[in-house]
Amino acid sequence: MNRRVASSTLAALLFAAAAGGQPQPRAAIAADLQSRGDLIGAETELKAAVAEAGADGNTVETARSMAVLGIFYQDVGNFTQAEASFTGSRRILAGLTSPDDLASAPLIAHLAWLYIETGQTGKANQLNLADWIGRLQNSDPNSKYLPSLLEALGGLFALRRDVGRAEEVYRHDFELLTKGGADRSVEMASALNNFGFLELIAGRYSDASNAFSKAFWLWTDLSGSYDLPAAISRLGLAEAYAGLRRDGDSAQLLEETLPIFERKCGPNSLRTADVLTQYAEVLRHLKHAAKAKRYEMRASHIRQEAARNLASGQTVHLWDLTTRGPKHFLPRLDDGRNPTKASQQ
Repeated sequence: MNRRVASSTLAALLFAAAAGGQPQPRAAIAADLQSRGDLIGAETELKAAVAEAGADGNTVETARSMAVLGIFYQDVGNFTQAEASFTGSRRILAGLTSPDDLASAPLIAHLAWLYIETGQTGKANQLNLADWIGRLQNSDPNSKYLPSLLEALGGLFALRRDVGRAEEVYRHDFELLTKGGADRSVEMASALNNFGFLELIAGRYSDASNAFSKAFWLWTDLSGSYDLPAAISRLGLAEAYAGLRRDGDSAQLLEETLPIFERKCGPNSLRTADVLTQYAEVLRHLKHAAKAKRYEMRASHIRQEAARNLASGQTVHLWDLTTRGPKHFLPRLDDGRNPTKASQQ
């Protein structure tokens, strides 16, 4: 998200595999409920999974259930509860395994992205991401968790505004994914999204639109154009278009994106507020002041209500989860399709 962006289902499966178990039935039910917009039902299922696992004490299953609940909270923008779930899971695992056990790698990656997303540089530094990456590279250089950790490290460098080092990390990440045959995968789509958002920070709007377009069509092929990952690519592309003063195209994408965030994250989610704010800015450029004002007021109300859920007073734009690098780092995936025409196909 995610952060390196991935659906709750995919992230849950990653953690289940790392912990040596199978995906939890309740997690699968929750993922389905979340995909249909039933966030209360999804949360209820995941909390029940934690309670059931906890009945047997602090086990790997308990830690896994808490981590999956944390992924859900991070998806919907409830950062305080996400951090509590992730750190609780990590404490349980610390009592069951060695601190360096690589089974914790996906949990570390998710926790790192949470800290990066909320601007908590100090806490992200304490995770020692470079050490985790080094251990994975030494023990399993083909690990499917290595890209997520690399992108988290790149995101941390980006948060520090250390452009050169972020660039190096993402160059390696793209090479790793391409070499591993993952050039048309969830991992590549996620990496392209993360790359695109930093290009926005750097003001490279044309390069950002290139990355987001590639990511959007990968997500469309992998999970559908109206699932949350593709909507996040649309959101980034809309911001790139706004930077290029293509306000009409930007507004079209945001109009398509807003209801997806309302459904998948909730109408009062901080993530939905982010879309509202961006849409309002574009509407003002298009001289639609009344509609822009309504969206600004709604976004402000959401943030006021959710302020206690922010994990840090040092907050950043909710999608600044990324890295940067020149356009030639990008894999060749462009097939000429236009995301603004997706709804017409």
